[in-house]
Amino acid sequence: PVVPFNWLNYGLSVTSVPLLMYVSATFLGMIPGAILFVYLGSTLMSFMEIQEGKVQSDSRTQILFYVGLGLTLVVTVVITRLARNQIRKEVALSEAEAQTADDAPVHAADDPSRPTVTRASATGNQGD
Repeated sequence: PVVPFNWLNYGLSVTSVPLLMYVSATFLGMIPGAILFVYLGSTLMSFMEIQEGKVQSDSRTQILFYVGLGLTLVVTVVITRLARNQIRKEVALSEAEAQTADDAPVHAADDPSRPTVTRASATGNQGD
């Protein structure tokens, strides 16, 4: 990661990103990397066994091996980009909603901190 997870967690704790969105985006963002690392670990072990001659491999096995590795890399990049784009959209939407809420005029009747003022009629009777 570019930023250590601790710094990222502290930074996002002071933003308006909802907890559920943060947890789900973190989960979705970590899945591709975890899958890739597990696959690469098992692939490296298989590759080492093939190189040491412990496992017989024919051309079909090698083709499947490299195709699987390539597809894993492609899927990881695609999922990461999709997740990143979705996070950007959600952040932009959240910022737009916050900006709209800040720009909305507050009416006296909607603002509980402002006292309600009623006027008396010319005759001195209220409500006439």
